[in-house]
Amino acid sequence: MTYAYIGLGSNSGHSQRHLRHAARLLQQLPGARLTAVSSLYCTAPQGCPGRQAFYYNAAVELQTTQAPQRLFKSLRRLEKKIQKKPRAKNTARRLDADYLIHGHAKIRNATLRLPHPLMHKRAFVLLPLSDVIGEDSGNRPIKPQQLRLALSACRDQKIDKL
Repeated sequence: MTYAYIGLGSNSGHSQRHLRHAARLLQQLPGARLTAVSSLYCTAPQGCPGRQAFYYNAAVELQTTQAPQRLFKSLRRLEKKIQKKPRAKNTARRLDADYLIHGHAKIRNATLRLPHPLMHKRAFVLLPLSDVIGEDSGNRPIKPQQLRLALSACRDQKIDKL
């Protein structure tokens, strides 16, 4: 089994409900076991056009036997199931599922980049991720001290724990 980490966000409709629904659906994926879910956080939208509602964010930890590409396809299907309608990039959405880490995999291709190339710059990813990693990271692919260091560089980003 490999540890995989997913960042979840929503700022359209019943955001908290959408995030809980996404976690339940992740738990049902074949070859995957949901092992941790972070607290919920609220953040202002970043890099989004126009005026948008605040985002609710969380992170989940899975143990999976799925290959990275297969899990990525499962995440896209999950987004479509909850989103219902296609949305333009960086617009309000019921669910945004960002594939953050898959074990020690380093993947760079047209459809998938792991680890997520921007996660170290986003408090709304790092803080929920630190919840699921905890202080005793054991054999997980990311360590608490790495998260603390990245978070210190994001001090100017406001994030509220719910």
